[in-house]
Amino acid sequence: MGRKSRSRIENVSNINTIWDQGEFQNEYKSWYNEWNQGERWGIIGFETRPKTVVGQIKEHGRARHARSPPESIEYGFGNLMLEVDKLVNSEVVLESDINKLDKVIVSMETILNKPHLNPQNIRFSNVVTKFKAPKNEDGEPIIKRTSPWYGHYRTPAFVQYMKWKKQQGLIDTNVIIPEAESEWGNKSQNKANPPMYQAVISLLEIAKDARDAPKELPEGEPLLLFISDTHAGSKGGLHQINTIAQFAKEVLNDPYIYPGGKSKSKKIILSRLREKFEEQVFEITGSNERDYLMFVNGFNKILGTDGTFTIKLKFPQSAGALRSLMKNIPGLDLSKVTRPRGEGAPAELEYGEGVLIKMADQLNKIAEQMTIIKRSRQKIPQNLVRKATREYMDSLEMDTKLTKLKGGEKHHNSIRDLVIKYAKEEMNPQRVFYLGNRDMGHHIAGVLNRKENFTGTLKSSGEEYYIHKTRQANPIWTKKEGKLNE
Repeated sequence: MGRKSRSRIENVSNINTIWDQGEFQNEYKSWYNEWNQGERWGIIGFETRPKTVVGQIKEHGRARHARSPPESIEYGFGNLMLEVDKLVNSEVVLESDINKLDKVIVSMETILNKPHLNPQNIRFSNVVTKFKAPKNEDGEPIIKRTSPWYGHYRTPAFVQYMKWKKQQGLIDTNVIIPEAESEWGNKSQNKANPPMYQAVISLLEIAKDARDAPKELPEGEPLLLFISDTHAGSKGGLHQINTIAQFAKEVLNDPYIYPGGKSKSKKIILSRLREKFEEQVFEITGSNERDYLMFVNGFNKILGTDGTFTIKLKFPQSAGALRSLMKNIPGLDLSKVTRPRGEGAPAELEYGEGVLIKMADQLNKIAEQMTIIKRSRQKIPQNLVRKATREYMDSLEMDTKLTKLKGGEKHHNSIRDLVIKYAKEEMNPQRVFYLGNRDMGHHIAGVLNRKENFTGTLKSSGEEYYIHKTRQANPIWTKKEGKLNE
């Protein structure tokens, strides 16, 4: 199975969600009626405890009732029910509402994937798992108790035991003894199927139905697509859309995307090429061109794309997607393109054949070395650090900018800010509450300052610089004078 595309629809706040509110209300009402019961699901509700499964879900995440409370109240199952309930009672559903619901769904699935938070794994001790009443009045019952036990303490054997005790007058005759299902509990983790778990799974399915409802493209507005990969393959991709292919060929003749002045560089300034693409509105015509966009997550659920419609593109700061697009344009050979004369170029300046779209070699080396960074004390995954470093280093690809960024602290702080941004988007915010210079910045500095991470020299405005190892917080940029200063 191929890698799932990370490209997505970007302007979701402008897209209308089309859904059958009546059908959704009926689904939710049926769910609510089924789980807003207590005795059926083995709930007695002593004192202030919830009296129904719905009540348990509403209270989930509050430490006063949870045996293993979630790390934060905002991650309780009650939030899932709250968001679904809001949608049920809303005549107009905005895509922002759906996006909020999606975040809650992800949070709920995160809880279910954590053994100590999953309702399947609520732990009990000495649970009655086998009971046999005595054959005569003077006999003793046979009772087997199991530890540990997960999911629910109430088992069919426990129910039989309690009924026997009630018959013997050992407990109050007014005590209610609900029935229980054998699947509610299990001696192993992740095997039980208690009522609360069943209810949450059912509610998640309803929430996902709402989240995945068809969406409609606003009339006259372009669909904004974030393109992290172009999905070039047998089924087609962006490079096969006529208006995009035509623009890609035309933009190579625009002096704006190349260095100006006396520079002979063949390297396209990626940020300027990206700017030109993102300013453009592209027309999509015919079913074939529509199919070329199917790699974009969620596109197949957009209504109003059967005929002619327009799109705008947004690319990440890394070079990969845009470079891939340019290299796959039919009939376009970058090695045969001669860059146009830049602004301020002397009349005698001649340009060689061929243009390049890539990160500066030295900066790419830095990004590759981020894989060796150890996790910070906040346990930030290395892939987030590497992703942030690549994005930042790509933004430095203009040679003329490098002389202004000799201070390592600027590098560290910028990368750290991106790491925090991605961490908040992809992780539990409680784990990235603070991330200071002595944490992530220290690890980033460790890579930027290692001499062995570099080969050759770093060119800037016609002069060559070495960056070399130092014990200082900032790397030292040394102008080349025959040898590397130690």
